[in-house]
Amino acid sequence: MKSILLVLNLCFTTPLLSMEVVKLPRGAKVEGLLKSCHLHLSFGSYGSGTPHKVIKKINQFLKEKEDQILKNTTWSWGKEGEFDYCLVLADKSQINDYFRELKKFIPLYSKKGYTTLKDRSGKVHKTTWPKS
Repeated sequence: MKSILLVLNLCFTTPLLSMEVVKLPRGAKVEGLLKSCHLHLSFGSYGSGTPHKVIKKINQFLKEKEDQILKNTTWSWGKEGEFDYCLVLADKSQINDYFRELKKFIPLYSKKGYTTLKDRSGKVHKTTWPKS
């Protein structure tokens, strides 16, 4: 009886898909990899670090959707914590929906750091320095 309950519990708590997370070493060549991304997120700095609040919100969103994301490849490229995500979705017909949802977390203007979101078609949404 205990083994049946354990199996039932595992069936209801384990997602059908699990996001594979791949961390590339610093300086890895990513040009070819970028072609495979359904969505590409880049978190940069103007000289005072990356946009931590934005990153936290996006990471929470990705955690909630991890059963719909096949792969998240990440790599660091800067001296102030700059890094990128390359997301491959389980259903590529959802790219526009994800773009729209992720865009909500990315401010148009910021002095802290910037975030760039790109999809496969070349559509881009990014943070810029505030206008004076």
